[in-house]
Amino acid sequence: MALTMAHAGMMELSKASHAWMEKNDFEPMEIDACPSLPFEILFLPKELQILIACYFDPITLIAASLACKEMYEVCRNPSIWKELCLSTWEGIAKEGMWEEIEKTINWRQYFYQRKIFFSGTMEWKDHIASHHLPSPRQSLTGTEVNGSIVYIGGQTSVLQRFDDIFFYNPENRMFKKPPVRGSPPKFARHTACAIGNVIYIFGGFDGYGTFFGLAAYDTVSHTWYEPMTSGNPPVARTNHAVTSVGSKMYLFGGNDTTKPGKSDMRYGTYGDLQILDTETMTWHEPTRRGKLPCPRSGHHMITYGKKIFLFGGGLWNDTEKSWSEKYTDMFVFDTETEEWTEVEQKAIPTGNAFISLPHWGIGNFLFIFNDPIWCFDILNRQWHELGYKDNSPRPLKRFLGPATLVPSDHSVYMFGGVYASAMNNFDQLTWNPNVLEILNTEREREKMGRDPGSPPTSAHAS
Repeated sequence: MALTMAHAGMMELSKASHAWMEKNDFEPMEIDACPSLPFEILFLPKELQILIACYFDPITLIAASLACKEMYEVCRNPSIWKELCLSTWEGIAKEGMWEEIEKTINWRQYFYQRKIFFSGTMEWKDHIASHHLPSPRQSLTGTEVNGSIVYIGGQTSVLQRFDDIFFYNPENRMFKKPPVRGSPPKFARHTACAIGNVIYIFGGFDGYGTFFGLAAYDTVSHTWYEPMTSGNPPVARTNHAVTSVGSKMYLFGGNDTTKPGKSDMRYGTYGDLQILDTETMTWHEPTRRGKLPCPRSGHHMITYGKKIFLFGGGLWNDTEKSWSEKYTDMFVFDTETEEWTEVEQKAIPTGNAFISLPHWGIGNFLFIFNDPIWCFDILNRQWHELGYKDNSPRPLKRFLGPATLVPSDHSVYMFGGVYASAMNNFDQLTWNPNVLEILNTEREREKMGRDPGSPPTSAHAS
């Protein structure tokens, strides 16, 4: 297979390099040893090799990179892929914060991922676990650690909450409930993020009046404990959001519905950002700088390099059991400057406010499942509705259930949540990582006169 692809790469390279040389009045050199191979381009200076490669289409670029080591290096040149991306898609931002992002972007990765995720070939699978599926629950957490997913806690009702911990292994498709040292509480509506082999858990409520602060779970020794910290710890709460950057955990917002009348809080909702440095176990609340998000709960936070995207959420009125306000805005927190910036979004889904939904991030894209999947392209700041593969089963819509990315498996897993009632539905979203295969399919569609970017007929429009 590898030899076939390398040979195809040489043929593509030969055709492209000869075409460029003829166009620019170069005389192709003849190599007596093997005149059919595209050695001509290899005798040119590196700068000219890159210039020629700029004229290749994506299929030729990828195929040519398989021809030999020299062309592999040439065809991965960032300037080639940047120009290809800018000429293929409009609206890529180049000002403000995005000028800084552009300097660090992996343009080849951006091209690959956008082609893969926008091709309409993603596929849902259900009933993927072999046995020992946990009972129905909502408001749990699902955290990826070393290729496995760790599910903690959850609830089925106001008073029925869980203290169990499950591991899911994507390789053997089995759930396992290990014996735990320590005493996790029966709680829900907490958050969790992994830093190394340790999952840091914050917040949650037991349904009887007790809110919880910081806890930690060592996934190797299976030990649950409450770490000692310094600084001013955040107030215990629920329905907040956390994410991590390096060795630090970042926490924003949330609520305490037992304090709806507190003078400085609307419906008991918080609007503070708290940072836990897990190397020193010190809490820190940064000075408020920039355009800040307002207090909220049910929002989402996703790490992007050394920045954090925060979007959605609202103000929950627990007395009326309804959302007093729902937010469609988006903000970015720069963890280096500790400054907030509001994001000017394009094509915000109408009639939708993203609150407590399954969400994840991959490369330069933010995803949220709201039946269908919505994807935010960070570079052009636009929302897109993504399509699925033909005959792909449709997972049930849900709230308060985690979506967990397992990069090594090229998959996202959704477990639990609630719609009409708490569920234990377990769904896997997969995609084809072979971008060359996707590009070849697009080429065939073009030959058939079909829009190469259109998804299969049964998929959503993108």
